[in-house]
Amino acid sequence: VLSQDVPSDVVVQVGETNFCLHK
Repeated sequence: VLSQDVPSDVVVQVGETNFCLHK
């Protein structure tokens, strides 16, 4: 994921989603 192309808010949402899925 390129932080330059993706807003930090989206990165946070995706990170939380991935965390929940892997948890």
